[in-house]
Amino acid sequence: MVGTLRRNKPELPPALVSKKDRARFSSKFAFTDTHALVSYHPKKQKNVLLMSTLHRDAAVSNRDDKRPKIIEDYNHNKGGVDNLDKVTSVYTCKRMTARWPLVVFFNILDVSAYNSFVLWSEIKPAWNKGKYNRRRLFMEELGRQLVIPHIKRRKVTPRTSAAAKLVQEIQQVPSSSTTAAAPPLPVPSCPPALPGQLPNRSRSQLRWFGHLVRMPPGRLPREVFQARPAGRRPRGRPRTRWRDYISTLAWERLGIPQSELANVAREREVWGPLLELLPPRPDPG
Repeated sequence: MVGTLRRNKPELPPALVSKKDRARFSSKFAFTDTHALVSYHPKKQKNVLLMSTLHRDAAVSNRDDKRPKIIEDYNHNKGGVDNLDKVTSVYTCKRMTARWPLVVFFNILDVSAYNSFVLWSEIKPAWNKGKYNRRRLFMEELGRQLVIPHIKRRKVTPRTSAAAKLVQEIQQVPSSSTTAAAPPLPVPSCPPALPGQLPNRSRSQLRWFGHLVRMPPGRLPREVFQARPAGRRPRGRPRTRWRDYISTLAWERLGIPQSELANVAREREVWGPLLELLPPRPDPG
């Protein structure tokens, strides 16, 4: 493990935190049986603090800035960590919490799920090949396989009719059918949409969004949609844009994240049938 530290940690030795009378490009090290700390002084009034469980010596590079080996290894590998944080943030289980063990646990789940997707893609490269939502399909199937054993052991039926129907259908499936093929589970049907309800309007708006992203450059509707007005906005909460509304609608109704929405909508053969299968919004009453 190699990572940066904040200066406000009370466990840090004062000699590493202090910036007074430090020579430029100087380094101070502290070692324990399992950890190594370094305080690098690249310029006036600035210290860079790192902790490592990999390094055991005070190695410094031959460069003019005399950068420690710990910092060089950190700079070499931090791009992979940032990229992993980016891809796991698309489908994440993280929730707002002030308890740091939960934060660590949520991160373990996200990283484990993405690692399993990478391994599955290497083992089965032809699985859903060419689809932009391969990872979403994998996450859905992974969630099913993780929750099925718990549903089968459940003894109390849920109160809502849709959830009770789903639990009963899963409990009636033989255990041998959930091993190799892993057939898709039945999804409870939503209540039918009322006349003039939101689903028809939502489908029309999503269909128009697909037309916009497929328009050739120069078309006025596309230019207006992609325009970014200049200037300063007034004080207060910014008004919700139509783009934000469509992104939220696609995520809530179709499960498509904002980063993949435009790519999926550009595929007419995928976007059209997907809107036809758009389930109606459940009746709040």
